[in-house]
Amino acid sequence: MNKKQCIEELVKIMTDELQELKQHQSDLQSALQAESRSTAGDKHDTSRAMIHLEQEKIQFQLGNIQKQIVALQQFEKQPVSENAQSGSFLVLDSGQVILFGIGLGRKKIKYGEVFCVALDTPVGQQVLGKSIGDVLTFAGRQATIVKLI
Repeated sequence: MNKKQCIEELVKIMTDELQELKQHQSDLQSALQAESRSTAGDKHDTSRAMIHLEQEKIQFQLGNIQKQIVALQQFEKQPVSENAQSGSFLVLDSGQVILFGIGLGRKKIKYGEVFCVALDTPVGQQVLGKSIGDVLTFAGRQATIVKLI
């Protein structure tokens, strides 16, 4: 497994999610324009308000995804460290791979599954500063770090 290839795959996944959100945003804009032509009174105002709320939610999500893509691209430039730090990939003896430093959850890439864990989570706090040979405990199970990428 190559760090650069894994990050490229994750960026592609996030870019695809970004495009889906942009399409949904466009669909909402069309719906809002259609509502503008309506003359249904209170029902019309409620529908417009709901569409505006959904648009705000999508704007927030778009901003988050864009920040995550930038963070992933920064991870690619970081050299491999002997201790887990933001941007490190940890390979465990169980075969699991953890990307430490960004909370994306479980992502399936062509190399397998990657668990993307944020720094400020309990798992993230446990991983910070660990090195090869250290033991981690997740959901009552122990796993040893066999490789840092």
